[in-house]
Amino acid sequence: MRLSNSKAKTWNRCPKQYDFKYVQKLRPKRKKVHLELGTWVHELLMVYYDGEDWKAKHRQLKAKFNNLFEEEKEELGDLPAEALRLFKSYLRHYGKEDEEHRTIDTEVDEIIELPNGLRFQFIIDRIYEDRDGLWLQDHKAISKFMPKDFMLLDAQLTRYFYCAEKMGYTPLLGVEFNEIRTKAPSIPHVNQDGFLSRAQKIDTDYWTYLKTIKDLGQNPKSKIYLPKLRELWEREQTDSRFFRRSRLPKDKPVTRTMMRELTDTAVEIRQAEKRGRFRRTPDKSCQWTCDYLDLCVTELHGGNTDSMIKMHYEQRKRNEEDG
Repeated sequence: MRLSNSKAKTWNRCPKQYDFKYVQKLRPKRKKVHLELGTWVHELLMVYYDGEDWKAKHRQLKAKFNNLFEEEKEELGDLPAEALRLFKSYLRHYGKEDEEHRTIDTEVDEIIELPNGLRFQFIIDRIYEDRDGLWLQDHKAISKFMPKDFMLLDAQLTRYFYCAEKMGYTPLLGVEFNEIRTKAPSIPHVNQDGFLSRAQKIDTDYWTYLKTIKDLGQNPKSKIYLPKLRELWEREQTDSRFFRRSRLPKDKPVTRTMMRELTDTAVEIRQAEKRGRFRRTPDKSCQWTCDYLDLCVTELHGGNTDSMIKMHYEQRKRNEEDG
């Protein structure tokens, strides 16, 4: 049996969702906007850390976006501009820090066989080296940062840490959550007096605010703007609203427990697939975490799901990655 972290996570969230996604192999025809932005930025990161031309990749993605139907582009908004602004802010935020790191590998897509015969597929976004050793980095494009306590319970990077060690990446010091908000820094609006808004609630960063001042042909050193720029700069250094990196070591007891739970999950999946029955575990989060809510309700009440599937879903490709 081949398992991935995405499969295990989906199963533990809801076996019925696992059935729709991995047994019936359905996926929504249209992705949610925040997922599209996250995917775009993730592709730019991959190219950037490979030392290649991320601007060329952005142009390629933009051309693909421009070939969409008008209603699709309208739904996604100005996605190319949002992605570009977010990625440029990322580079400004982490540029100096990344100069001190050496990328060893990116997009490590492998399958290893565990001692019990289970094959585990994993994709590590980046492995880099600093002066002390190697770190495993995972890019997480999310709408809001994860609670710190939850990171201690996260199984994905623990499993990836185990796999990376088995592949010979040593000394592997730990894992790093590289969180990126799936919202670009806002462009501040111009007040009636002709100057940019200096309101406290503006969800922007230093670099976007500075660029907007310059685009208007105004002086960023003006006493009107200096307090706001100073405020944004200080926040950028201590508590960015858009980017956060968190490092965690991984010890053997944690790794053993997480890998054992992965094996237990595989056993449960095998049993359900043999029976051909997948239970539902509904809660309020189904409204925003499940792409199959309407389909699930229709099927539960004995409705005809064929037309719904044809209209809103497509078949996942056979060789498509599990995530």
